[in-house]
Amino acid sequence: MKAKICFIVDATGSMEMLMASTANKVQNIAEAVKMTNLDMTLEVAAVFYRDFGNQNQYEIIPFTENIEGFITAFKKIEAEGGDDICEDVAGGFRHMLDLDWSGAAIRNVFLVCDAPPHGLEWHTPECNDNFKDNDFNLGSLIKETQNRNIILTVMRTSGTLNTMIVKMKEIIPTMIVVDMIPTQYGPPFPLRRHVAVDPQANRVTF
Repeated sequence: MKAKICFIVDATGSMEMLMASTANKVQNIAEAVKMTNLDMTLEVAAVFYRDFGNQNQYEIIPFTENIEGFITAFKKIEAEGGDDICEDVAGGFRHMLDLDWSGAAIRNVFLVCDAPPHGLEWHTPECNDNFKDNDFNLGSLIKETQNRNIILTVMRTSGTLNTMIVKMKEIIPTMIVVDMIPTQYGPPFPLRRHVAVDPQANRVTF
């Protein structure tokens, strides 16, 4: 059995701490899956997005079984750029869908970001958005994610994502939301001891 997990990651300047935590969690997931599911092949990928006008708007690590190499490449990505509050979430989904998902019985994508997408329907009016009249077909991209049997999990890192999450759940009611808002009590990424693989639900949980 093969599992493919992709991380769509906001790589703008405010994401430095969360990107480091995500890289560490990917390694934790891979180790746990290998220890508890000896017959499973795990491939991981990442799509890093910034915003329009930023240098290196997209950086992509294709699916690979080389977890160590993936983590090394992941940690080399620098958090930089950003202008208005909103970022190019739609571009992240578009490049995620362009990856090779073939051959995987389990398909998961995790969105890790701290800012909402462009387009007024995806955020509250007070969010500064240079493209408020254009969401770059994000709704269609999310629907296509569901059509390809890719399970979507959103890591809620900020209250500014609440409108986005509500809208996404209207499109995919089964979407999973994991709260990872930073607190004084620990790291922002939920570090759970148990990682489970559920082929019937087509997902990896942690």
